Amino acid sequence: MLTSPEPSIATQEELIDRAIAIFEPRAGRPLTREEGRQAVANLTGFFRTLMAIRRRHEIADARLATEAQEADATGRSHRPRRLPKTPPEPTS
Repeated sequence: MLTSPEPSIATQEELIDRAIAIFEPRAGRPLTREEGRQAVANLTGFFRTLMAIRRRHEIADARLATEAQEADATGRSHRPRRLPKTPPEPTS
């Protein structure tokens, strides 16, 4: 799985500020810094999960393409396998 370096403290604080600015109007009340931090963490986890799912599908697609090419080369019939199950959500 791809990982990225941890953002600097200043960058983390800016992300929290932006999350509060985005979600406070929707919440209809002032949000705490902790709620802003949780929003950033939840969004980060969501996109990490999407990237992991996409990567698993890319791997499965590549495997199916390889199997199809091998089947064509040998003259065998090719029956695609099912896609793998979605991986569990990564833990931080």
